[in-house]
Amino acid sequence: MPGSLLTTIDQGVMDVCLVTIAKELATPLHRAQWVVLVYLLLSASTQVAAGRLGDRYSKPRVYRVGLLIFIGSSTSCAFAPSIEALIALRAVQGLGQSLMSSNSLAMVKFFTRPEQTSVAIGYSHSMIGLGMSLGPPLGGLLTSAFGWRSVFLINLPTGAPSNLWFPTCVLAMALVCTLPDTPASGGVSLDPVGSVLTFASVGGSLFTLSAAQEQEAATSLWMAVGSALLLLLLALWLRCAARPLVPRPVLASWPIRCGVLSACGLYFGVSLARYLTPLYLQLGMGWSQADTGLAMLCQPLTLLLGGLGSGRLAARLSARAQTALSLLLLAAAILLLGAGLGSFWPMGASMVLLAAGQSLFQPANAGFVLAFAAQDQLSVVGALLGMARGIALPLGIVCCNALLSALSPPHAASLDEKNASSTAATAAIDAGAARTTVWLYLLPTAAALAVTLMRGKPPEAISVARRTSTESSGPVRVRS
Repeated sequence: MPGSLLTTIDQGVMDVCLVTIAKELATPLHRAQWVVLVYLLLSASTQVAAGRLGDRYSKPRVYRVGLLIFIGSSTSCAFAPSIEALIALRAVQGLGQSLMSSNSLAMVKFFTRPEQTSVAIGYSHSMIGLGMSLGPPLGGLLTSAFGWRSVFLINLPTGAPSNLWFPTCVLAMALVCTLPDTPASGGVSLDPVGSVLTFASVGGSLFTLSAAQEQEAATSLWMAVGSALLLLLLALWLRCAARPLVPRPVLASWPIRCGVLSACGLYFGVSLARYLTPLYLQLGMGWSQADTGLAMLCQPLTLLLGGLGSGRLAARLSARAQTALSLLLLAAAILLLGAGLGSFWPMGASMVLLAAGQSLFQPANAGFVLAFAAQDQLSVVGALLGMARGIALPLGIVCCNALLSALSPPHAASLDEKNASSTAATAAIDAGAARTTVWLYLLPTAAALAVTLMRGKPPEAISVARRTSTESSGPVRVRS
């Protein structure tokens, strides 16, 4: 759990200090954004290969390596002499995060009793909410008091900034080091060709999405065609290889596929509220960045509180029922956001509903999917869930941008520039485009709900464990 807190806070502090980094390193903001983007690209595109390493060589061992890489590269970022060096070091940090996140769910599954798995996943997910709450304020405080380099030094005892965060790093390392190694499986194939194709296809697709707005139409088209060809090659390789990176039982498992697709649908919808709400508060309603940040705190705080109870609820409800409930809450949040666009309280309530649905979703869906994985497939299945999140969030943001651009009248910006009295009309036009975009985002949410209702039931052992968990709630047992 401290590892989840580390990585989530890192993302939060970077969102705040990016403008300062661009100014001090004398680089355009669109180039400085690659400090964040390259981290996300490496993290998402190496998830499956990192999970396979955990299945073969021991999950805690790979997690420890990832934690060391993450802390070491974070410290090195503080001394980066140029924007190019900083981007390269952030890529290494993304690799460390991938080694950690791809094995975290598998470790929870392996070291807990079946009836306690969802509870443990809920606690772990609550750390994400805590990290989202602490990241932006901590990043703003450190950047204003000590400069942007201090946000990378919080993992080491190097002065005032470390007093805030260094104990958590020590706790994370201590907890992981006390875990016994899981059995190594020499029969697990690392599939170098599949690993390279996964990295190239997923990374290339995310790069195409991220850079589409900065490229000409012809260049973006060729990049999209290249990414599609790489994805096709990956699909053919996974189908034809003797020992593919993702085992065939995992690829053929209908419940696992449904769980991954449901995760894609949920995070695609989450991206809408996380991106559109702060954008509209600032551009549509004229809020400052500080006020917007404070208003957005309702989401991570709900994630924190919801994660603490959602795991226990998942131990009593069926996974299908809780996952469907979470997607219904997401749909309600989208409906409320569309109906109340322009009014703060409906928008705030939609953020709370969205966070509540997200906190209910993760323990139920992850626990359900991992129940169908063999012991030597836990990390790769957990990595597929992580990769679904890493792909769906940026894809949702890109689609939101494209829809807003397509639905907004082309003369709206010029009206706003020519005549200040047209601001209200321009805001109304922008609100109409935003509202239509919100309604369209109900479609992937409905598709995810349909997939959830069609998936199979968990194994009988898990169903029995859920029934017995209501009678006893003993301590979590650690396998030796």
